[in-house]
Amino acid sequence: LIHFEDAAGRDPNFAPAYVGMGEAMLKLALFYFVSADEALPKAKAALAKALQLDEGSAEAMTQSAFVKARFEFDWRSAEALIRRATELNPSYAEAHRALFGILMARGRTEEASRESAITLDLDPLSAYAQASRAWHLYFLRRYDEALRQARIAVEFEPGNTFAHSVKGQVSIEKSLFEESFRALEKAAELAGESTEYLAILAYAKIRSGRNAEGLRILEELKKRSNRSYVSKYYLAAAQ
Repeated sequence: LIHFEDAAGRDPNFAPAYVGMGEAMLKLALFYFVSADEALPKAKAALAKALQLDEGSAEAMTQSAFVKARFEFDWRSAEALIRRATELNPSYAEAHRALFGILMARGRTEEASRESAITLDLDPLSAYAQASRAWHLYFLRRYDEALRQARIAVEFEPGNTFAHSVKGQVSIEKSLFEESFRALEKAAELAGESTEYLAILAYAKIRSGRNAEGLRILEELKKRSNRSYVSKYYLAAAQ
């Protein structure tokens, strides 16, 4: 975020700097390092500035669609934005990945499957694209395939947080709890002890029967909430 702000300060007309600022703020909210109330106004302002400078920016449209979908639950507007982004830049894998997520959330799995395949074709060496495919299979309850794909994603890039997270969550459904613990612990470590991943780890511990360990993690997160932002959603979901 600091570097994008510096870039915008050096060249106030450089649209990608504002896209970066917007995306960085959204990531801080997505991983629950700050509240959405704090992050969203800043992210939306930065993305609006990017589109003002470059109305054809597929990157800015993609992040704006993410705002609509994830934080405002305006799926229709989100889909319209992201489809426009794919029209403007058909080779932009991130836009197809975002469209996949929107379609999955709307229950349109067949269309989502096509977007997942397009994403992988456009970016075959990306661990994030591999993990996104695993995430798609996870939601289809095709857990064996999902786990194989998640393991491939981790092999592609051992430092990819999302890949470890998907692997951990799929492993829960396969009752491979030790593998799940390792993957979620790694995801939490890579994400700076993210509330989201620690809460999922607590859920995995509780589901495996190691209630005391899971409850201990939740208690630590509750204590953390006295010092910094902790999403109540994940505290509730883990129990």
